[in-house]
Amino acid sequence: MITFTPDAQIEISRLCRCRGLQKPLRLEVVAGGCFNYYYRFSFDQQRPKDVKFEIDSEVLIISPETAEKIRDLQIDYASDLMGGGFRFTNALAANICSCGLSFELLDL
Repeated sequence: MITFTPDAQIEISRLCRCRGLQKPLRLEVVAGGCFNYYYRFSFDQQRPKDVKFEIDSEVLIISPETAEKIRDLQIDYASDLMGGGFRFTNALAANICSCGLSFELLDL
């Protein structure tokens, strides 16, 4: 369902350690952006129906609603002169904004 490149794993672990919170990192697909949806990270409590991924000693959670909007999602992290950011490759994305965060779903 979700795969993480080594750079993404390192960055997720770094974010969790720097925040020092006891809440796991949540990945959501929410309405909005240049196209219909965009990806958002937040720190949140785990809910009973969430899907849980363990990355090193950190936890990433997603809701069932988000799981429906991603297929074979690959999360990468890259940095350049302008800073760093996560890069998403989603098999269900029909169109992707140049920002790389906003996308339109395929009609299934």
